[in-house]
Amino acid sequence: MAFTDRGVGVLLVLSAALFWSFSGVCVKSMPGVNPLLITGYRSIFTLFVMAGYYVFACGSLTQAIYTARRAFGFRRAWGSAFCYAMMLVLFISATRYTTAANAILLQYAAPMYVALLSVPLLGEPVRPKEWLALFGCLIGIFMFFGEQLTTEGWWGNILGVLSGVACALNAVFMRSLSKIPGKGAFAPGQPRDVSLAFPAVILGNILTIVICLPWMTDVTGITPYYWKILVFMGLFQLGLPYTMFTLGIAKVGALEGVILAMTEAVLNPVWVAFATGETPSLMACAGGTLILVSIGTYGWLKK
Repeated sequence: MAFTDRGVGVLLVLSAALFWSFSGVCVKSMPGVNPLLITGYRSIFTLFVMAGYYVFACGSLTQAIYTARRAFGFRRAWGSAFCYAMMLVLFISATRYTTAANAILLQYAAPMYVALLSVPLLGEPVRPKEWLALFGCLIGIFMFFGEQLTTEGWWGNILGVLSGVACALNAVFMRSLSKIPGKGAFAPGQPRDVSLAFPAVILGNILTIVICLPWMTDVTGITPYYWKILVFMGLFQLGLPYTMFTLGIAKVGALEGVILAMTEAVLNPVWVAFATGETPSLMACAGGTLILVSIGTYGWLKK
């Protein structure tokens, strides 16, 4: 792939999906630890990465504050921050009240919501090739996790649906913010171009920490080994990839971004299988293959 502007965006989003996919094996490495505690501390370390990059990209703390003030002059920035926090917290909460397979399947309905919102909110039409890739990925997700689905845990299923909606809205808001000319966010003589989505995601992590704070106070069961995992998750499993995703979605459409990010759904259980010996079924392998083929075909047709 030639390194066009879109090519760089695709590479950034796929790289983000790769790093995101380590969440499953990381969580399984900390049995008995409250998921909301994990979510809260992961967001603390994520702040170091995203805020650090943001200030660096702006050139100074003064310019970073100047840009953030402009970003939060748009309601969509507040919407992105809120949806980002809800996406993280609702998904973790869903896994507590329903099966992990139910939660994952319901959250990965997000691309469908993005497709429905792309035209009215972003003015980005959904073409037949997008619908084809979208349905291929959704069928693949259902095949991948279908054998583990249950009808139990309706409260968890509702939270899973809301998590998918929050994920979709966050992607749409981020894409919308990235389309606002960044240069206007800087004082005269500062010809930089930084996505206004960065301040929104940074605030989203702060909101996540605030929401999870009641569960973060009891760290008696957190061993030094667990702290290393939490640091890794914050820096490399969420912080670095969300920085890449924020940069990438500015170069590709919102729907294309979430379709490419579905690569995470295939890679996540692969790492878990390597670490725990959990071998996916033949149906799951077929579903994963369909997801990858759908994404690959879509990328080829999109050229």
